[in-house]
Amino acid sequence: MKGIVKIVLWIWLISLFAGSVFAVMPSCETMVDSLVLPNKQLTVEWLTQNFCKQISTKSCMHDWDPFDASQSVFLTILCDNVWRWDDFVINRDMLLKTWFTQFWVFDYGFWEDEEWSTINFCDYTQTDLNGCDLSKYLPKIFDPIMNDYFNIKQADLYWVDDIEDSTTSEELVNKFSKKNFVWLELCDPDSDYYGEACKYTKNYMKSAKNLLKKTKVIDFEELKKQEIECGDSWTWNILYCALVWDDIRPENSFVGAIYNEYLWYRLFISYYTYELANDHRYSDLNTNDTRKKIDSNMDKVYSFQEQIFRSRQAVSLALRSLSEISSSFSLHIWFIMYQEDAQMFMKKIAKIYPPIMTLYDKLRNVQKAE
Repeated sequence: MKGIVKIVLWIWLISLFAGSVFAVMPSCETMVDSLVLPNKQLTVEWLTQNFCKQISTKSCMHDWDPFDASQSVFLTILCDNVWRWDDFVINRDMLLKTWFTQFWVFDYGFWEDEEWSTINFCDYTQTDLNGCDLSKYLPKIFDPIMNDYFNIKQADLYWVDDIEDSTTSEELVNKFSKKNFVWLELCDPDSDYYGEACKYTKNYMKSAKNLLKKTKVIDFEELKKQEIECGDSWTWNILYCALVWDDIRPENSFVGAIYNEYLWYRLFISYYTYELANDHRYSDLNTNDTRKKIDSNMDKVYSFQEQIFRSRQAVSLALRSLSEISSSFSLHIWFIMYQEDAQMFMKKIAKIYPPIMTLYDKLRNVQKAE
């Protein structure tokens, strides 16, 4: 029976991926069997620790897109909090947050031992984590990570990659305009042209700079210090090469980094919810009623399914929005410049139009005495 449930679970997982832009790679499907771990201790702490241990060495390729568990920011944070930090290659100096409590992942209550004492059910050093509702807390980690990815990439589309206060908005605008309108600097102090376009674009650059300054998980300044040459082998440092590297700005590397985070997030959730749905002993309910324990676990499973649906929609919408920005923002600025040119032309023509029309009338009636 458990084998059938496992097959159905993975068919569900694969179908969700195939039904969206997140297609599961055939080569990655072989990971399923290795995640069925023996000698269960029937605690969420043990379940998570062993998942981290097994998955940290996993990587695969699909259509030349890399998927590497050891480079996942989400898995790095999750596994750090169950004492498996040596399994992942992400440099913790690049992360502004690493601990559950920094993500507001905690659930304080009381535990009766010899006396009543306060305990955090999401701290593996105090409990077995069975009382920590990961269906409620894991999105608090995954969502800010995805938000940082998209904010950094949005700034990148505006050619903003410098958060130093010494870099002025005018310099950022001129960098953008030189890449998109090679013949001019949009904010040229010696020019009477495009003052409004300059002012308008500066507001975007300020906002983009703030996106880089206000990341919640990824420290952009620390990430940029690595100065890695990615080249054709950018897959060995997915985070840096997808978000920072200036040489080619590859769109596929960013999308690959998003897929990399999403795949391992989905994989852990599928593995975790499968175990919860099939073994009542992962429940923290203080009762001998097996049915109530399974029902309690299933509430978490359903909650995770809802979170997965929501996150898939959010990521798809964000990717679409970035695509629209990439294809239309420079054109939008060009139309503002065109509008300024048209307005300036009308102002100039207003000064010479009346004399021209007067001369035109006289030339048409040159033989009249008046």
